[in-house]
Amino acid sequence: MKIKLLSILFLVCLISISNAGDSLFIKAEFGSFSDASSITICRKTFIFVADKSQNTLYKFDLDGNLLIKSGASGFGSYELSEPISLDATNGLDLFVCERRNNRIQKFDLNFNPILTFDFNSYNYSNQNIDKVFNPGSICVLATSDIFAIYESTKNRVVKLKTFSSIESTFGSVFGVDRLKLPTKIISGKDLDVWILDNEGKQISNYDNTGVLLNQVQIKLNSPVLSITRYEDKLYLLTQEQVLIYGLSKKAYIEGLSLQKINSKFVDIISASNNSFYILTKEKVYNYTN
Repeated sequence: MKIKLLSILFLVCLISISNAGDSLFIKAEFGSFSDASSITICRKTFIFVADKSQNTLYKFDLDGNLLIKSGASGFGSYELSEPISLDATNGLDLFVCERRNNRIQKFDLNFNPILTFDFNSYNYSNQNIDKVFNPGSICVLATSDIFAIYESTKNRVVKLKTFSSIESTFGSVFGVDRLKLPTKIISGKDLDVWILDNEGKQISNYDNTGVLLNQVQIKLNSPVLSITRYEDKLYLLTQEQVLIYGLSKKAYIEGLSLQKINSKFVDIISASNNSFYILTKEKVYNYTN
């Protein structure tokens, strides 16, 4: 009887260990926002959050301690109007995409403005047929090329060469490989970008010249709220789980269920393969397994 009982206990322990990585639990929560819209990470040291209704930027350390808070409504250098997307993954600067101001600003890591690209000035030129309005998501590559999703009747993605000029637009609204309603763009591991398109039920992969490389089909009942990347894995955020797609394997690997909360998730960033900062409109939640 004792041997049988020990065998059962050993089997239970074995099952527990094998399932230990199947769930993510809340390690910490921080922040107090009104309508947070975007989260990004810098050098595995700082977390940045944008509150689009308060026109405010926040800088935290990884433990959730608030380091700097900055922002005011307006069109000036230190002002914002609906900051909808952030990217600080180059480790040097913070890039802020403003929907209502129709521009992209570059700040240092203490929120001092460096450069601005105003899409309104670009649109006023008679030579520009494809106007850029309401940029909704931004990412920056190691080459300093900037990519942003925008609203248009022709293309969906604009590429800026640093802050000097628009180099190209791509991601047609027509054709088999069209982008129907892209909502998030992130950098890949090989000077490429990945674009979440929930309406098209796919994540499209383009090189840095706008050539389509790959499309990952989304076969989920729940909508994908955001995506992020860490090393060679893509992470797809739903309200129930984080789904992992292996870039090298070109296949879905596993899903990690999330400890439930009452608020809806907005965005996600990864600090490692088992630590994620997930944003709601009100707070940041650090999930780990």
